[in-house]
Amino acid sequence: EERECHFLEGNLRAKKQVQYAKKLLDEVGIDSSRVEMFNMGASDAQKFTGAADEMTKRARELGPNPLMPKGKSIL
Repeated sequence: EERECHFLEGNLRAKKQVQYAKKLLDEVGIDSSRVEMFNMGASDAQKFTGAADEMTKRARELGPNPLMPKGKSIL
């Protein structure tokens, strides 16, 4: 699927951006597993819901941003 992007090489460029973002998060002390890239087709609803469930589970397990002052929220 990685080389089957409708936008030619867009997913390959996105993969590099995600890898860079993960590196930056690690450097500032935030677990890089908070960011992930999933390859899927536009019509692959089951894979999308699986990815959304995985990231929701991961976010709950990791908890709030460790660098956010207690009592503060971005929302």
